[in-house]
Amino acid sequence: MAADESALDGLAAKLDAIAGVGGAIAADAAPGVQAAARKTAAAHTDPEGKAWAPTKDGRAALPNAPSAITAVVSGTTTAVITLILKGVYIYHQRSKSKGKKGLPRRVILDIEDVPPAIAQVIAESAKRVLRRTMEGRR
Repeated sequence: MAADESALDGLAAKLDAIAGVGGAIAADAAPGVQAAARKTAAAHTDPEGKAWAPTKDGRAALPNAPSAITAVVSGTTTAVITLILKGVYIYHQRSKSKGKKGLPRRVILDIEDVPPAIAQVIAESAKRVLRRTMEGRR
């Protein structure tokens, strides 16, 4: 009977540990999320792979956009990864111009959905962190 109780205590401890892994998953995933967002910007595409409009002289637009993307983790138990876009790039992200005036819209970050590449990074981090947690490592 004592062995059964010990096993149940061990399982209970693992379940308690799982309840608090949100922050660990976010911390593990954030560098990969940032890299995935920067990769699409470096390819001069939106998160779904649609090419950005070139500049007026035909060059690739926004060559430094990847360096304007930063991932930040907020919270611990229930954590959130926020992608921050800095500088003039926000004007391209939010532009509503469709004509010759103003900036053409070039979506750098998806603000409505989680792109598949980023979802994959988060899923891989979740598996890695949960495996470590269940093995008793953090």
